[in-house]
Formats: sequence, structure tokens, C-alpha cells
Amino acid sequence: MKKLDTKQILYLVLGLALLLASCKRDAKELFDPNDTAERVNPEITSIEPAGAWLSGIGELTINGTNFSDADSENFVYFNGQLATVVSATPTQIVVKTPKLVGDSLEVKVSVQGAWLYNETFYYRLETAIEEYGGFGLEAEQLYGQAVDKDENLYVSVVSRRLDKITPDGERTKNFAPLPSIVIQANRLRVGADGYIYVVRNFARIYRVTLDGTSNEQFVNISGEREYDLDFDQNGNFYTAGNGDFLTVVYPDASFESVADYPGAFIKVVRVVGNYVYLAGTDSDGSERIWRNQINSVNDLGANELVLDATATLGSDIGIQSLAFAEDGDIYIGINALDDPIIVLHPDGSTEPLYPGLWRPEGFNSVEIYDMVWGNGNHIYAVRRASNADGTVQKVLKINMQKTGAPYWGRQ
Repeated sequence: MKKLDTKQILYLVLGLALLLASCKRDAKELFDPNDTAERVNPEITSIEPAGAWLSGIGELTINGTNFSDADSENFVYFNGQLATVVSATPTQIVVKTPKLVGDSLEVKVSVQGAWLYNETFYYRLETAIEEYGGFGLEAEQLYGQAVDKDENLYVSVVSRRLDKITPDGERTKNFAPLPSIVIQANRLRVGADGYIYVVRNFARIYRVTLDGTSNEQFVNISGEREYDLDFDQNGNFYTAGNGDFLTVVYPDASFESVADYPGAFIKVVRVVGNYVYLAGTDSDGSERIWRNQINSVNDLGANELVLDATATLGSDIGIQSLAFAEDGDIYIGINALDDPIIVLHPDGSTEPLYPGLWRPEGFNSVEIYDMVWGNGNHIYAVRRASNADGTVQKVLKINMQKTGAPYWGRQ
């Protein structure tokens, strides 16, 4: 091995000294602790909606100080994922809600010209729509649903089957067999008397015990084909279908007609407050929602038009289901390409619910066949998604962030 002579060693030492001096000078040029930043570090004081919101839905407003009024100079991160900034002012940044789920997501803002992030702010994002009960893997055909006071969900499955899903998501197939004549239940409703009532677009209405051990015919409404029913606070229920009348049925199975709807096909019956709401196809082929005020159980007010859905939502839509929020919003389940649930507000305005989250990739049509509000903040919905290969049916659990209108059958 060749040894370095004295001159070479001297040159090497001088070179290292120059290199170290250069690094020291460059480091000082890159960062000097005595320098002043262009901007004060940002701070977050609150995020709206307060507390929590839904993953991938709409926008969030971040309130605080020391933001930039140039959108491109603000960088907002949720657990390290960069969010899209919609608009910004020095005290407010609006971002698209990221598609994340978590109880304590770290929210950090970086502003160009400021050295540091804000002190970490935590925010919760919840799941908006989730598949529930494990349906859809066996080409199952799903129809009506009902929820009891313990949040057990019952779903009609072809053929002649009621499946039960407990609140923890566990499903019992064929929990209760339907009567042999009932291939599927178009609608189900839980009554306060411990029965699940079954409507099949027949004159006859059946009921099944909540423990699944037996079933029976409850009433035969001659001349009518009933499609849906709903209970009032006294154990009576109203029912209608492919006929000319709205009928009230009493706990002793006697009945009488209480409103005329000649030529209409009523697909939805809901008792909300002092009104019976109906939805379906009118005699002229239009899709409409009506209501009748309940003066007494067998004394109803005149038919009132709530919404001409064909005129408002389009000539191709068909109303399949309704759900009512405690705050007065009505949710309309329809057949649609992308937005199969429409919100009807008390002032008459409409908007889609959670736009863009309903149609699975590769499918070209979606229908929300049935909806039922649980005891809390969730709606359960039967979604049918179709393409050239067929239709896939699943139950969705939808986080509404608010409660439904009182349902008298779950007393």
C-alpha cells in the first residue's frame, strides 16, 4: 500500500478544513435562528360542522388565524393526507371533506412563509354509508324491512324468508318463515303488539311473531291489494295499495275506508305527527306524494298534494320509499343513476342526499327500494344496483347525523 507523503497529507487537511468552513457557511445561509419568518404560524380555533362530520361528504370550514388569503398558499392535512382547499381568507379555510374515518384525526395547517404548523387540532370523521348484514354475495332478492325497539333489523328475502340482523351486524338467515303464499313481503312494519306485519300486494295482511315461531293471516281487505301500512299511536294502522282507498285497520281486525285515491297505486304509507303521508303513481301516471290530516282515526282531511315528483325530479323517476326526519325533512327513495335519495325540505326545496356515493363502480343504475329509520341516527335502505350482468341487492346503513320522526309501532 502506497503511503501519503507529507505534502499530500497537508493538502488533504487543508481541503477538509475548506469543506467544513463551506458547510458551516451554507448552513447559516439556509437557516439562521435570528432570522424572522415572513408569516406568523397558523392556528386553528374550530372546525365546522362542530365535533364530527361524515367522510367524503361536502366541505369543512376551518376557523383560525394567520392563514393566507391565497388558496394555493394554504396546505391542510388530515392524518397526513392533503385535503383540497376550496377557498381561503386569513381567518377561514374551506376544504373538501377527505375520505378518511377516525375518532381523532390530526388536522394540521401549513402556510407558505410560516415556519411551523398549528398546534395539532383533532377532528372526527364518521362513515356515511356502509354495507350491512352481509347481503349481496348470493344473488339474494331483498324487499321490505322493519326495525324493532331493540334495533334488530328484519329483511324479507326471496323466497319466503325473513332474515334478522342484530345491532352488532350478525345475521340469522331464515329467522322466521313467511306464510307459504307469501314469496316476499313488499313491506314490513313492527307493531307494538309484538308482531311483524307483512304486506304482499294482496288483499290479505299477515303477521309474524317477533320471536319467529309462528305466523298467521290477520285481515283480508276484500277488493283491495295492499302494498304498505303504518301504525298510529293507538295500535291502529293505515294501509293502501293498488286500489282506490286508504283504509284504517283496528286492533280487532275490523276496518273501514277513510280516504279516496281513485286509480292511484299507493306504494308508501307513513303516519307522521297528525298526518298520513302517501306516495305512489297517480291515475295519470305521475309520481306524487300526498297527505291527509288525521282529525280522528276514521275522520281524515282532504287529500293534499305535497310534491309532484314527476314535475320536480323528472319524468323517468319512480318513488319507491319515504323516510321522515324529526326536523321535518322527507327522504325520497327513487330509481336514479347517481342520486337515488332526494331530500325534500319543509320549505319545498329539494337536493340529493350524499351525492356521488351511491352507485358502485361498474353499475349503470341504482334504486333505493325500501327505507326504514332505526331508533337513532341511521336509515336502513335496500339498494338495487344493476348492470348488463344483472342486479346486486344489498342493505345499506346510512348515517344521517340526526334522528327520525317518532314511529308508533316501536312502543
